[in-house]
Amino acid sequence: MIESKSTIRMLICTVCPKGCEITVNTSGADVTADGYACRRGFDYAVAEVVNPLRVVTSTVRISNFNHLLPVRTKSAIPKAMIFEIIREIKHFNAVLPVRTGDVLIKNICGTGVDLVSSKEICR
Repeated sequence: MIESKSTIRMLICTVCPKGCEITVNTSGADVTADGYACRRGFDYAVAEVVNPLRVVTSTVRISNFNHLLPVRTKSAIPKAMIFEIIREIKHFNAVLPVRTGDVLIKNICGTGVDLVSSKEICR
């Protein structure tokens, strides 16, 4: 019989201002958590351990214009893909005019999430 390794992680919940100190224990496919005050805290802790997600914010160059355009992913992407996404953003040049929310790169790196403009620049 093979025993699965148990991992314990301590997290501070960021869902609300309470900042609950949550202990998450993973053993194989089983995940348990203690120290949360609400269901949102539990969901946050489990997601942070099982599949952490992040919104990526950065800037891109603008063709023929000496400014940078702030951009972000429209929703959270898997944390493990951040560097791949940043590499793709690094090689992208926006073309003016750009409005807030315009999709600059659709389905960035196959995530199903679009890269959008965070600012309007018309020139």
